[in-house]
Amino acid sequence: MNSIRSTARRIAAVALASAVVGLPGAARAAATSLDTLVAAERAFSALSVERGMKEAFLANLAADGVVFRPAPVNGKQVWRARANPAATLVWAPDYAEISGAADLGVTSGPWEFRPPPERNQPAAHGHFISVWRRTKDGIWQVAADMGIGHEKPATGLDAVELIAGPVHPKLPPPPPDFGSPILGGPLFSGNSFGMGFATGPGYISIEDRRMARAITGMMTAERSLVFVTRNHGIEQAYAEHAAHDVRVYRNEMLPMVGTGASLAVLARRGRRVEIAPHRHGMSASRDLGYSYGLLIVRRSPSARPDTVSYLHVWRRDGAGPWKLALDVENEFGTR
Repeated sequence: MNSIRSTARRIAAVALASAVVGLPGAARAAATSLDTLVAAERAFSALSVERGMKEAFLANLAADGVVFRPAPVNGKQVWRARANPAATLVWAPDYAEISGAADLGVTSGPWEFRPPPERNQPAAHGHFISVWRRTKDGIWQVAADMGIGHEKPATGLDAVELIAGPVHPKLPPPPPDFGSPILGGPLFSGNSFGMGFATGPGYISIEDRRMARAITGMMTAERSLVFVTRNHGIEQAYAEHAAHDVRVYRNEMLPMVGTGASLAVLARRGRRVEIAPHRHGMSASRDLGYSYGLLIVRRSPSARPDTVSYLHVWRRDGAGPWKLALDVENEFGTR
């Protein structure tokens, strides 16, 4: 099986390289950056097979990267405290998307958990979802890793085909930033009034202000998704906030793509949802971001609340609205 997997990877790499050559400049750069992300994911899986899960996760998680157990917790702390499992965990990406700045990406695909042969136990299956950040040195690290379990898929890991997400164009260089206007300065005295420019302690760059506005916009969409769900139903919430190709992941179900495939499943939960975001992140190009935290769900007014961990990936096209691109949930107490 290892030789088959290695051969498949070589064929995929050659095919991708051939396709990239014929693309326009901007698309070629985006495809090349996506290739590095996919390569990092595949190397992560290969290390898990060769050296074990513990070493693989410790090598690939960011210092502040989280895993879900089931609440979001620091991944490196969790894995340092664990013994290396005797079982084998292997996976393959079937979806990848990368920001225009090539500093943030998301990957997803099937995983297979293989117990040691002597235990004579069947393998378990599911899908992983990983959010990756790229360091200034060009190294991809996992910022958030979440998964669901489901039945064995029809396609084996060696036959998984990668689907690339929408291309995020690289932004042009920012214009010169000459400072932030402030009131006062040497011209502000007595009856005179003036304006000056400062680059001191109170200075906020244009890029920082744009980033703050983008984060506010994404988190407003996050809360609005829950607000509209609670007041008008999931159908309207998804119509307003979900991308046409939104990918939805729930335990015991194969991944669903598109609102048509997922609404019937999502509507089962009902409207009584509250959100408690824990953390978020965003690309420097402000076109791809993520948020994770907890959802509190009540299936009826008198029912006890259920706690759900969630991971959302958001995207936008230029200055357009933020759209939910990836929606993952894990109920507490569910594998």
